[in-house]
Amino acid sequence: MQFTVSSPGPLSGSIILPGDLRLTLVLMSLGMFVEKPLTILNPSTAPDVEKLRAFLARHGASITDTEEGFTMRGTRLAGDVILDRDIPDAVIHCIATGAVFCAKTVKIIDGETARAQYVRPLIKRLASVGLGTDHVTADGDDVVIRRCECAAPGLVTVHSQWAFEVIITAALAGRSSVTVSLNSGAVSPSEKVLGEFGCTLSPVSETGDTQIELERRMARISGDKTRGIVTVQWAEKPGEVRVEIPGDSTLAAAVAGLAAVLQRSSVIIEKVVWDTGRRGFFDTLRRMKARVIPDSEKNGRLLDIADIRVDWSRLDGVHVTPEQAQTMTDELLILASVATAAPGETVISDITDAPGVGREAFKLLARGLEKCGIRVGDFTEGIVLRGGGELQGGVLDSGGKPDVALALAVAGMTASSAVTIDGSGSDDYPVSEFLRLVRELSGRIL
Repeated sequence: MQFTVSSPGPLSGSIILPGDLRLTLVLMSLGMFVEKPLTILNPSTAPDVEKLRAFLARHGASITDTEEGFTMRGTRLAGDVILDRDIPDAVIHCIATGAVFCAKTVKIIDGETARAQYVRPLIKRLASVGLGTDHVTADGDDVVIRRCECAAPGLVTVHSQWAFEVIITAALAGRSSVTVSLNSGAVSPSEKVLGEFGCTLSPVSETGDTQIELERRMARISGDKTRGIVTVQWAEKPGEVRVEIPGDSTLAAAVAGLAAVLQRSSVIIEKVVWDTGRRGFFDTLRRMKARVIPDSEKNGRLLDIADIRVDWSRLDGVHVTPEQAQTMTDELLILASVATAAPGETVISDITDAPGVGREAFKLLARGLEKCGIRVGDFTEGIVLRGGGELQGGVLDSGGKPDVALALAVAGMTASSAVTIDGSGSDDYPVSEFLRLVRELSGRIL
């Protein structure tokens, strides 16, 4: 499979995006273990949503379509649960964690091979909430985990949204409490959403941990952000949960990044997710001197949203730390493509304490950008490039990775001649949706 892109010319106008994919999948996963009605409005249209729906329905969830989305009522996983390749990578950690604390066993297909990059950090993280080495065994290419009790007598430190979602799911499925040290960017979904699910986050003022208190004091002196300490606890809360999913942050990043580098472009992306832990891409664009103007709106919503205006502008290279990266995990590759238009050096670090984007994805992107004439290198924790030069066309390889294909498509639309991307098709999500949005904003057939 392959598809070809070229410059669409200036982008202009307003668009509304389908619902955020990651939020849709995470809320569905959490809803399975809450066992109360959950209505999701404006869900993502990605095929992964249908795959997860089918899995949850096979394991006892009732799901009914509505005019604006669907309503589901989950039931905690029981018996021997098999997690096959239809479980989206984005939420394998949530589904597996829930199964560990309420099913008899959970078998993760290809957990020793193709999915090891997700399973190994998950097992390491679950050790902090009660999983012992004797609960985990290899079965050929697969991993089998026996049920255990959720127990975290000490302070659990997390650095990423992924790790925090593991802890949240453990508290929900295990009907337990965990005290967590984290920064504000790691809280996803928002505290308001978690509160509706019955999961409370209670601040802890004193930990009794000398090292933690010293780090807090040093941060206050230096002006850095202090890590918060909260107790995550499940408490049954009656009633239905209704969540309207804002526009997809990854698609928003692709469109905004392209508009920021195509001359004479000016677009408005309506109703994009604007929670603190999900807007890092736009915060970084502003650090790069892009003209990004958000008009945020709360109005009692469970999830903050914003209409975002992006105008073409001259960009500067930036350095992105792991802490900054964890607020835009799915958009890091797109940021690298945008940075090709920014004179100077850009360094993008992968997130820590989670599977992250991954070395293979950065390698594929680096090779593609090099073929387009950009000086670029990948390293264990990310990618470094020198932008500002003109991109040439060519044939690039996405390795069959949708996130790499999307990032290469963004770069290809700024090249001086056509770029063909192998390993993905124009009908594959999210490339298909991105191409549709660019057609709408440019008025051109790509």
